[in-house]
This record gives sequence, C-alpha cells and structure tokens, in this order.
Amino acid sequence: MPIAKVAIDCKSVQLDREYDYAVPEALRPVALPGARVIVPFGRGDRQVQGLILSLAAHSELASLKPIASVLDDPPLLDPELLGLVLLLRDRCFCTAFDALRAMLPAGIRFSMEQVLTPGQPAGSCTLTEAEREVLAAIEGMRRPTLRKLSKQLGQAVSGPVSSLLRKELLTPLLQHTGMAGETLRQVARLALPPEEVFAYLDGRKGAARSGQEKVVDLLLPGEPLAVSELCYLAGVSRSVVETLQKHGVIAVEERERLHLPYPQKLEGEPDAAPIALSPDQRRVTDGLLALIRAGRPSVALLHGVTGSGKTLCYLALVDEVMAQGGGAMILVPEIVLTPQLTDRFFGRYGSRVAVLHSGLSAGERRDEWRRIRRGDCPIVVGTRSAVFAPVRNLKLIVMDEEQEYAYKSESTPRYHARTVAKHRAAGVGATLLLCSATPSVETYAAAVQGRYHLFELQERYAQAALPEVLVTDLREELAAGLSPVTGPTLVRALAQTLGRGEQAILFLNRRGHHSFVSCRRCGHVIECPHCSISMTYHSANHRLMCHYCGHTAALPESCPACGQPNLSRYGFGTQLVESEMARLFPKARILRMDTDTTSTKMSHEEMLLRFEAGEYDILLGTQMVTKGLDFPAVSLVGVLFADSLLFLNDFRAGERAFSILTQVAGRAGRAELRGLAVIETFSPDNRIIELARRQDYVEFFRSELAFRKAAAYPPFCDIYLISFSAKEEREGLCAAAFFLENLRKLFQNLHGHSIILFPVTPAPIDRIGDQYRHRILIKCRDGEGLRRALRETLAALQRDRQFASVSCAIDLNPYNMF
Repeated sequence: MPIAKVAIDCKSVQLDREYDYAVPEALRPVALPGARVIVPFGRGDRQVQGLILSLAAHSELASLKPIASVLDDPPLLDPELLGLVLLLRDRCFCTAFDALRAMLPAGIRFSMEQVLTPGQPAGSCTLTEAEREVLAAIEGMRRPTLRKLSKQLGQAVSGPVSSLLRKELLTPLLQHTGMAGETLRQVARLALPPEEVFAYLDGRKGAARSGQEKVVDLLLPGEPLAVSELCYLAGVSRSVVETLQKHGVIAVEERERLHLPYPQKLEGEPDAAPIALSPDQRRVTDGLLALIRAGRPSVALLHGVTGSGKTLCYLALVDEVMAQGGGAMILVPEIVLTPQLTDRFFGRYGSRVAVLHSGLSAGERRDEWRRIRRGDCPIVVGTRSAVFAPVRNLKLIVMDEEQEYAYKSESTPRYHARTVAKHRAAGVGATLLLCSATPSVETYAAAVQGRYHLFELQERYAQAALPEVLVTDLREELAAGLSPVTGPTLVRALAQTLGRGEQAILFLNRRGHHSFVSCRRCGHVIECPHCSISMTYHSANHRLMCHYCGHTAALPESCPACGQPNLSRYGFGTQLVESEMARLFPKARILRMDTDTTSTKMSHEEMLLRFEAGEYDILLGTQMVTKGLDFPAVSLVGVLFADSLLFLNDFRAGERAFSILTQVAGRAGRAELRGLAVIETFSPDNRIIELARRQDYVEFFRSELAFRKAAAYPPFCDIYLISFSAKEEREGLCAAAFFLENLRKLFQNLHGHSIILFPVTPAPIDRIGDQYRHRILIKCRDGEGLRRALRETLAALQRDRQFASVSCAIDLNPYNMF
C-alpha cells in the first residue's frame, strides 16, 4: 500500500514534521503530492487538515492510520509550488500550513473548526467547577468552539473540554469554513433545430405555449443565457424552463461564473502596435531579451532614473515572453501602484492578464488564481503575495521598485518576495528583473560585484528633464509665520503651479491631525493604554488614536496626570496639512490619500483616476504617493518635514530616506512640464538630504556601503531578529533568556561560523496591544546549520509549558527593527 508523507495543520514547529499515512485503494488516483487531505491525528484521532508532501513505498512504522479524504483533485500545488512551501518552512521558521496559507488566496483556503455539541446527560458523573462552567456556557452559545469558550470565560478551556470529550458529555462536530462561494451558474440553450422546436410549440396550447414561446424566442439567436436571466426577461417562472428541459427542447448546463475584478478594463480590442523605444531603452531591452532567450536562471538589475520609461521596457519583454508561449509576473510593492500599471497591461494584452492583491474580494482572488492556474492568464500583475501565483511556463519575473519595504512580510511567514522570486527563477530557468531608481544597497552591491547583470537608464524618456530640487531650512521658513506646517518658498511655488493650471503632490510621512497631545503644565504626554507609544489626534472624529493597536479614545478636557486644563496638540499630520492648504488656497481642490481615506475597495484606483482626470489640483498623502505614479500635469512636489524620515533607530533609515526623497521628487515634470521639488527640513546640511537633492544614487551607495561594512550590517552579514511577546513582562523576559541560553549551547557545536550573539533587550517599542516585547539580535552568515539550531531552540521553547502563552518569531534580515 502506498504511503503518504503528510504535514498537518498545526500551530507549532515542534509538531510540524512529516507523518506517515496509508493511502486507501479508492484514494490512490487522487492522493498525490500537493493535495490537501483530511487525516486522523493524535490519540483521539482528531480530524485535521493535511498536505501531502511526497509518496513512499514503505514506512518504518508497523501500523498506519489511513487518509480519510482528499480535498483537491487535481492536486492544488504543482511540484514547483510545493517546493516553495518547503522553502518558506525552512527559511521563515514557520509551519508548512503557515506557508500554504500565505501562498493561497483567501477564496481557495479553507479552515476546519471543531464545534462542540452536548453529548449524553451528565447524570451522576462527577464534574469539576471548570467543566460545569464549560457546559453552562455551551447551552446558550451558537456554534460553540474552543476560541469562543475561552473568550467568554476569560480563561483557557482546552483542559476541561478534553475531559468532557473523554466522558462523552461533549461531542465534537467538524466544520469547514473559509471557502468563497460557488462559481457555477445554470445556463440554457436550444437543444433542437428550430424547425423541431416550432413543431413542439405547435402542440402546446394556451398560457403554457405563451410562456414557452417567450423562452424560445430569447434562445433562438443561438447565444446561451443564464436561467435566472432567461426567466426574468421572459417573465416566466423556473417551472417553464424545467418543462422545456424535460421535453428535450432546451438543455441546461452548469458553467463557471467568474468574478473579474476589472471587467471595464477588458472592453475594446488590445493595442498590438509596436512599442516605441528610445535607443537607450532598446539597448537595455536587447540585453534582457538575450537573458530570457538563453533559458537559463538569471537575475538582472535595471537601474533607471525616475521617469526613464522602465514600464515600456517591461512591455517589450513581455511581448517576447508571449511570443515564446511563456508566462510573466509583474510585481509592485503596494496596491496604489496597480491601477496605472494594469491599465497599460490590460490595454495591450486584454483578458490574458490577471491581477492579485489584497484589495480584491475573496471570490475575485480565487477566480484570478484559478484562471492563472489553468493557463488562461499567462501574465500576472500584483503585490507581494502574487509572487506565489501558479503561472505556467514562467519565463520572466519583474519586481518594480524592488527596494521597497512592502516586499518583506512582517507577519508569519516573514518572507521577502525577492527571495521567493529568486528561488522560482532558479527552479524554472526564468529571468528575475529587479528595477528601481534607488535600488537597495544589497541589490546594487550584488550588481556591481557581477553576481547580477546590471543595466542602466540614465536619461528620462522623451528627453524630459529631471526636476530641479530645492532644500529649504524650516528654521528660517517657519519664522516667517505664514503657516505652522510649511514655509513661504513652497507656498509661492504652489501658488505659481496652481496659477498655471498645473498639479502638485505634497508628501508628509505622518497621518492624522496632530502627532501627540501633551500637558503644558506637567509635560505629560497622552499614551495608548495598551502600547508604549503616544496617541495621534484625528480631527475627522475629534478622537485620539493609536496607530499600532488601533485603540481610540475621546480627547480629555484636562490632563490625566495633573488634572489641569492645559492640554495642547503638537506636531502635524496629513489632516492638519489638508486644512492649512484649504486655508492658504481656498479655491484649490485637495485630495488627501492615506490609510484613513483608502480603506474601501478600489478607493486607491478611484482617487488616482480622479486626480489624473484633473478633478483635483493637489494630491496630499503619505508614502503611497511617493513612488511609481505618473501624472503628466504634475510639475511640483513638496516634501513637508523631511526630518521625520531621518534619525530613526534602524540601520536602513538612511537608505529609506534617500529612496523616498528621490522617488517623490521624481513625480514632478515627467512629461513636457519642467519639474520642481521642494524639500523642507530642519537639517538642510544632512548628508542624505544633500545626496537626494543631487539625486546622486552612486555616491549615496558608496557612503552607505562604507557605513554598513564598518558596522557589520547587510550585505556584509545577515541579521536575525528573534522577538518575544507576552502579556506578562517577566514571562517574555524569561522565555527570551531560555532561548538565548539554549542557543548558546547549540552554537558551540557550529564550527566555521562567525556569529555575534547579542543579549536580551526590550524592543524599541516595548509594549504593543498589551503585549510586552523583548528581542535577541544575531549577526552572522546565514546557513543550514544556523537555521537548524534556531529551529531546534524554537521547538524547545514551544515544548516548555511554562512559556505556553509567549509568542516567539524569528525574522531573517528584518526591515522593521521596532
């Protein structure tokens, strides 16, 4: 009997290993690697979800439990995607199902939940107080689960529930949840030639004939119609259609109903005209086409100044991939960048394009994933998770704005899309193209060292000029008293821009109205009661909000510390800038774009379309307006309080600041208009500010690389951040100490590794969401032995019951050090 090696759906790495299961005769055709299954697990044979990793002929175990059922036919994952599950499990210190959930769209995933129902009467059975509380709570609860019981009773209930299950006073009922709705609909068509249909109708009489004639008339043109639509248009009940079907006049069949996210973009014929490339673009494209045609794994960096026309190069490359019958993947870091890019791709390739990002509904994501999987869509445009799309015959992966932090996941599994893309390209012989005007230090270092192919675009497309960049000193600008948020230089530039009928973009790295609220008498700053961070004042609802845990509170009338009515609001965010711009330019139409205004579906796209159409004069926003956007009428960019990007407790702060300032300045003057960017700062002599003003990436790279080498930061080493969070501060600290001690012992057996192990410290923000946070830092060169030691230590921590309530996460080369 074949043996299936199965990974089960579990929460801890200590249980995340291969388990042997027998494959029953009836399931052998479908129990294949990559398929999800239901298997009995543990002493009680609890039904859990599993994933078949491989098949074997024999097992070392004498007796095996059989697979209960197979959920996917054919298997959900092909060998390449199954390999990605194993890659994430190894590199991200997660379980196989953590990896699977990250790879699948919401509409494809499903979860299993155990619903508890009353069993036999308790009778004379002796019950503990905890067991009686559980039984009482279940009586008045709809679909009681362990999670609901724990929440209602305010304590862990797994112990008493297990006891009640053994006593058969509770009965478990397994329910599947999380799948998106069905995608099938019934469609009707004529099943007989017209003359036979008319002969049938001649034999009908009265009202029955009238209704049936209406249905037939609608189907005579030959186009199938949905049964629901047919009944509506004919004004008949479903029974009329069923009668015609019974007599063989019409046939009713089920067809797939797709949820297309952008049906309006599929209208019209695709534009197949040749792409007009500049000599510079042609040189770059020819070099990249040579890599693609070679059919060998390769990684290339396209370093092009802002506005150099990198998107045209993408289109030319995809044209070649389509001609070869291959697939292509275009990744962008944020949803806000998808509208303009999808316009270009839908306009050229039509229905061959699929889009994947979190702004789509579960049904839309499911159907796009299925269209990609069966080969209907060889081109995928999407954000970070689209890197897992099941593209057939993958030949090209493009990562636009490759330096962006959004490509790094900050939740389990903590993967970087670039790492996954490199692995996929290596596995299928594809080309990975990394693109940016400000590439990450690690990527550019690999390019200049010859590990990546380097291509450069030094000039803007259509001979457009780079914008002029002015740096203004806020110490002098604010002294003019014109506005508390900006100075006269930017105000004059705005007035001139608006006077010419042109548009402007304003960037501020803070949302809300005021950054914090403080007492003028005692100096107390109002902090979030659940986090060690100040709360931000939002004018839209006149409330304080924590941007870490989401807690909100009314603005108090007096100081909570001293009781005096001396509270003042300090700092400023996008809401205050919006009101100031409205005061300074009452006729200007201002569009604010931040996470407070873009929470609804497609809100990003609607806003950008309206700005592009000229319905607004000023686009004001946070980082979502700084990169990748192309508006011909924008001639001015203003950066307010650039210092908010500097002086952060993160070795990548300089890189991030330079990138954002250079990118946002590049939004100006991208067509025929001459562009101007004004950067307001209290630190006009800062090295990063000056290099951004000159838009001198190469010099920035040289100085940043020297700093990284001296301080032993990537690319000269790897960094592991091991984070611990717990409700009780001492619990988290003890767990971190336990981890550190065990890790030191294992590291003693690692020879040939240069490792710097730092002591346990509180995280920079040491409490978020009522969880105290500690961390351990490791500087090293990543390797299999090191990862094995970390995984063993994590498993030991999870086995120790005293740390059951402590959460631990391991992040390789994190992009968020807080």
